[in-house]
Amino acid sequence: MTAYVKRGVWVLLLAFLGLFFMGQVLAFNITSTTVEDRNDFIVEPTKQEIILNPGEVDTRSVYITSRIKTPTAFRVEIEDIVGSEDPNTPVILLGGDRSPYSLKDYLHPDIQEFTLKFGDKIQIPINVNLPSTAAPGGFYAAVIISNAPSKEGTSTAGISSTKVISRIASLFLVRITGPVNQNGHLDDFKIKDPKPIYQKADLTFQIYFKNEGTIHLVPYGTIDIKNMWGQVVSTVPVDAYFSLPQSLRYREVQWNSPLAIGRYTATLNLHRGYGDTVDQKIIAFWIIPWKIIIITLLIIIVLVGLVYFFVKNFELKKKK
Repeated sequence: MTAYVKRGVWVLLLAFLGLFFMGQVLAFNITSTTVEDRNDFIVEPTKQEIILNPGEVDTRSVYITSRIKTPTAFRVEIEDIVGSEDPNTPVILLGGDRSPYSLKDYLHPDIQEFTLKFGDKIQIPINVNLPSTAAPGGFYAAVIISNAPSKEGTSTAGISSTKVISRIASLFLVRITGPVNQNGHLDDFKIKDPKPIYQKADLTFQIYFKNEGTIHLVPYGTIDIKNMWGQVVSTVPVDAYFSLPQSLRYREVQWNSPLAIGRYTATLNLHRGYGDTVDQKIIAFWIIPWKIIIITLLIIIVLVGLVYFFVKNFELKKKK
C-alpha cells in the first residue's frame, strides 16, 4: 500500500511539474494578422506607466508584429534609460550600464528569443517585480526588441551586404508609492524659426520643460491664440507627455489658420503634472500676408485704372 501511495505522489508531482512548465512555455501567445510588406516590425505599446507599492508584482505585455516576408528571429533585451539635457534626445539607452533609477534587474520577459513569420503577432508578458525594500520614487528601463543579425551575403551586383539590425524599445516607467521629490517647471516657450513677420498662420510652437526632481512628470496644457482685439481665435491642446528626472524635455505643437492678419499673442498654460501649479508664458507675433496684400493692391489698382479709363472715354464720347 505504501508503494502505491509513493507512486501516486510521484505521479501527482510529475503532473504538477508538467503543468507548471507547460504554463511557462505557453505564457506567450502568437496569432496571425493581416499586414503589408514593409520589411520591418512593430512594437506596441511604446510606453507603459505603472504605479506599484513596495514588493508588489505586476505583469504587462509587449506586442511584436512582423512585416518581414521571411521568417525572422528576434531577441528581447532590457536596458536602463535616463533623460538628458539635450532637448532633441529625450531618452538615452545605457546598454550594460546602470542608472540611478535602475529597473532592468526587475523586468523579466517570459522569453528572450523567438521567431516570427510574416504577419505573426506575439504577445510577450513582462513581469515587473520590485523588492519590498524598494524606496519610493521612479524606476525606468526599456524592453528592446531587435531582429537577429543576418549572415553576410552577396548582392546581385557582387557587393557583400548585411541586413540592418533594427532595435525598437517599449519604455517602462514604474513609480513606487510614497513621498517623492516632484520638481519641474516651464523652461522656455517660443516659435520655431523666429521671424519679425510671418506671411501665414502656419507656426510651430516649441515647449521646453525642465524636470529637476527624482520622478518622471507628465506635463500638459493649452495654447490660447488671441488676435489684436484680445479675442481667443484658437485653442491648441498640449497633449500629456512624459519627462524623465533630471532632463530637459522638448515638445512641438502646430498651429495653422486659413485666414489671419495682424498682431497675435500665444499664451501657454502648462500644468506641471503634479499639484495645481500651472506655468504661463506669453509671446507675440505678427502675421502679414504681404504677397497676398500686394497682389490684392495690384488688382485694385488695375480695376481703378480700368474704371477711370472707361469713365473718361465715356465722357469724351458724350462731349462729342
